[in-house]
Amino acid sequence: MLFTLFSNIVAPNITFIESPTPDHHWCIPFTVKGNPKPTLQWFYEGAILNESEYICTKIHVINQSEYHGCLQLDNPTHLNNGAYTLLAKNEYGEDEKRVDAHFMSVPGDDYRSKLGIPSFITCFTMEKVNPLTMKGKQCSEVA
Repeated sequence: MLFTLFSNIVAPNITFIESPTPDHHWCIPFTVKGNPKPTLQWFYEGAILNESEYICTKIHVINQSEYHGCLQLDNPTHLNNGAYTLLAKNEYGEDEKRVDAHFMSVPGDDYRSKLGIPSFITCFTMEKVNPLTMKGKQCSEVA
């Protein structure tokens, strides 16, 4: 009888986490097992992620002691690119898993790469040439 009472106790175990997928919102899907129900905490680049109306945890399906959900991001930009870590914790233990997310390129990166400009250069000078006269004009650009 004592064994039956404690056989349902499960330390948290993150059994699935995946790179973000676009849906109606962006979603970092995960599955966590644990009993009692684990608390979930997300971290972004090592710091606690403060959830808001634009970034929040959603649990979609619960099967006994298994929770299927996602970290939902509403219109993330390049500022949201980076490492996301999920920490699941209950009184019997904890587990964490990390996933790298890339939602969009930094604006201007495509323009810079077409010109062969390294990303560490923030200002450059180039010469525009009039194809009819073949005369050039210096102009400064801030990347």
